[in-house]
Amino acid sequence: MNLLPTVWRCSTMFLIFSIQGCPLLPADCQHFIPLGSLTIEPAPVFLLGSNLTVYCHITDCEWSYKIYLELNRRNVSPSIRVNCTTEMFLLPHIWAPRSSVVCKMQRSQKSALRIVNGNDLRAGLIPETPHIIQISFGNSSTFATVRWKTNEPSVHLRPQIRLRANNSSWELRDRSELNEGLMQLDHLRPLTGYELQIRTCELPSRLTPKTTSSSMWTSKPVCSKWSPSVRKMSPGKSPSQEPHVWRILADRTSDGLRNVTVIWKPLPPDDYSGELLQYNILLDDGHEEVCAAASSLCVVQVPAGVQALRVSAVTSYGTSPPANLDLRHTGVSVPILQELTPVDNGSSLFVTWSSTFGEEVLHFVIQWENEPERRLQWIMLGKDQRNASISGLSAGVMYYVSLYAVTTRGISDPSSKLIYSKEEKPISAPNLFFLVHKSRQVLVQWDELPVDQRRGFI
Repeated sequence: MNLLPTVWRCSTMFLIFSIQGCPLLPADCQHFIPLGSLTIEPAPVFLLGSNLTVYCHITDCEWSYKIYLELNRRNVSPSIRVNCTTEMFLLPHIWAPRSSVVCKMQRSQKSALRIVNGNDLRAGLIPETPHIIQISFGNSSTFATVRWKTNEPSVHLRPQIRLRANNSSWELRDRSELNEGLMQLDHLRPLTGYELQIRTCELPSRLTPKTTSSSMWTSKPVCSKWSPSVRKMSPGKSPSQEPHVWRILADRTSDGLRNVTVIWKPLPPDDYSGELLQYNILLDDGHEEVCAAASSLCVVQVPAGVQALRVSAVTSYGTSPPANLDLRHTGVSVPILQELTPVDNGSSLFVTWSSTFGEEVLHFVIQWENEPERRLQWIMLGKDQRNASISGLSAGVMYYVSLYAVTTRGISDPSSKLIYSKEEKPISAPNLFFLVHKSRQVLVQWDELPVDQRRGFI
């Protein structure tokens, strides 16, 4: 709409604004300079049924001056004095297609009302129904981008989107606009059927908390109808974490090859969707080994020049980030095992250690083997940890516990100890042999007890 650059004052002291924003002038009018200005929010052109806020600004800073507003020749109240030059008026629910507002000022109770300025108001219908034209999940199953379109200008429109999963209740989502016509939805679930609808709303002007009182109006935004539904199935979730991996090194053969047994922990079940297909082990010389998903280890022949392996888990919906498995031996000092304390009646050990490593440490690994079976178990620990518990131990079984530091320069030598989580009586006595039997002298020899029969330190 056109804001009136000037206002025409007539001898009858009233002003009429036409739909085009120009005054209808009686013959005896004289040219007149406005005494201020008028501001309309959100705009003089608005959606039918909207709430408007009108600010009347006078030129002189005088608190004693009274400022009034007329809507279609009727006084508007209540109002709020913003400062010495500005009065704010609230116009709730304007349903008339064409209206006019005139701001007036009175310097004192005895003085006449003087016109400050005015403008035309024009209301339209609710916004046109928008349409969703594309839903894209990209490489993620937890967020999607929604592209939408409307045939009318969207400067004063804001989109709202709602969705429901598997025919459940509708959920209105906060808008996250990437740019005009493109929104992002977060916190979605993998392998879920979603139904989406969108609408556009003209938000009414609102009062700030400092100027709002309990008597002031509030209203809902004027919105379009919801768009036709668009349905989309979210994809499965690929692993977001790299697998925890460790290794067992064998001696090198005469041709320089070494068998490296790569072992890994299962991925957390909630970190991926679908089926675990295989593990890929990539050598830094470009050679790749494929290992069965059902196994927890894989033996790889590694040439002398290879210093690292990269291990990835492959699922039906994608591949995990690769875990780097360093094969180098570092020259830094080893971490020192301090205490191995049996707890929980011998079913666990509480392990503590000291370390002088700095920022170069990536993590620690504790591994333990039962004797004589040599069944290896291990856990990976954060670089800031200095203690941990290992569980699932059996009383009367000897364990060989080792601590490694994995650094940016390789893997340290282990700090190792033998321990029983709980000592018990030996299963049997040793076999005795009398080698010499003389007067007042006997030479006795016995066989060493097997480790699995000792059940404690002798």
